[in-house]
Amino acid sequence: MPLLPTRHALITLCALIIAVCSNARAGDNFDLKLGIGYDFVSHEYFIDSAKYGLQDSSLTISLLKKDYLNDKKALLYLSYNPGQSRHLMVESRWEQTSDIYRALGNASLLVGNTVRNLEAGFGLEIKNRFRGPVEEGEEVAIAKGNLSYTQRLTSAVEAKVKIYAEKVDFDSTGLLVYDYSRFGGLLIANILTRNLDMFFITGNLELRKVPDSTQLDYTLQRATLTYMGYVLGGRMSSEISIEHKNYNKPAGSDDYLLGIASVDFNAPISPKYALKPAFYMEYFNFNTEGLLSDYLLMRGGLLLEREYGMTSVFLGPKFETAEIMSTNTNGDDYDDDFFEYMSSVGVEFYRLSGTFLTLENQFGRRNYLNSPLFYSDFIFDRVNLIGRLQLTKKLGLDLLLSSEWEWHKIESDDSRLYLFSSAIKYSF
Repeated sequence: MPLLPTRHALITLCALIIAVCSNARAGDNFDLKLGIGYDFVSHEYFIDSAKYGLQDSSLTISLLKKDYLNDKKALLYLSYNPGQSRHLMVESRWEQTSDIYRALGNASLLVGNTVRNLEAGFGLEIKNRFRGPVEEGEEVAIAKGNLSYTQRLTSAVEAKVKIYAEKVDFDSTGLLVYDYSRFGGLLIANILTRNLDMFFITGNLELRKVPDSTQLDYTLQRATLTYMGYVLGGRMSSEISIEHKNYNKPAGSDDYLLGIASVDFNAPISPKYALKPAFYMEYFNFNTEGLLSDYLLMRGGLLLEREYGMTSVFLGPKFETAEIMSTNTNGDDYDDDFFEYMSSVGVEFYRLSGTFLTLENQFGRRNYLNSPLFYSDFIFDRVNLIGRLQLTKKLGLDLLLSSEWEWHKIESDDSRLYLFSSAIKYSF
């Protein structure tokens, strides 16, 4: 794949910016942002030679640390929307670290009205290393597009047909890195009842073609039913989805059936307080037995939320459990089954200026149910933060933080995981 050299990509992006600026008119929505960012991912874990049958080895119990990502980056973002009446949007983004650049561009065009309309979209992404050795699959170009037609059949029913395609081209492929193309289509029906309840019915067919490994070609069928409305005085959203994927492999190898069901409920119990129960279930069934195992995963919780203006605080219990339904090659049950329970405390903060912040802390315990040989029960503490701080009218700070600490019954299994990403942007 002939990737653009850095200077050529920069010239192309600058030319796009100049062209857009020179054609911008009064009333057009033009947004240009410059910024810097920082990404960090680190994993700390203990290793014990005895776990691997190396008691006589010089390897001792020790703490190992691996920094997977530790990059400073520069950001450039441009978007252009020439008035609402023309229904056109163009945006581009440039990210560059000391040795890698990533360029993205998107464009969409909408023609029509609220009764019927035609919408087209196109996206392009190029990632390239300009300093240091190139890892397998690191340099890539991705092109994708879609075309959809929407027709309002009645005042309550709207139908939509959408087709899409994606082409992924790596500079160097390998054992786990392949070029591929995807093609698909969707049929969507949106139904609005007199009570303002909404139903979304979606059918999806998708094909993937992998030139260097035809056994990775697949056909995917998916059907989804989504409901959003008011039940028993509260707001509820629920979804049921069934997916079947058929690979081009003999004897149905790796083919599977996936079923997902979820329910989220928000029940006000006073002007300031609300109960928020939630449940999620996922069932994975492979057509053939082998290294991949059927499983059932469930998670849920019951949160109490208190509002303080545009700030809300929530707390409550949560759980997650997984059961492996298959047996291994020796005829024994897998020992990965677990039950996890935790307390969740968090805060959500919103401002009309564009500032928002969500912070959650989960403290709990995971118990493995079948006394596994290489796992041990552990206590965990997980912290997740995502937000945007609008420091001034033109200056904003994006934040993403995720960390997890594990304290195991077997100390040598202890683990620490840290992920941090940030960007400060200035809009012109």
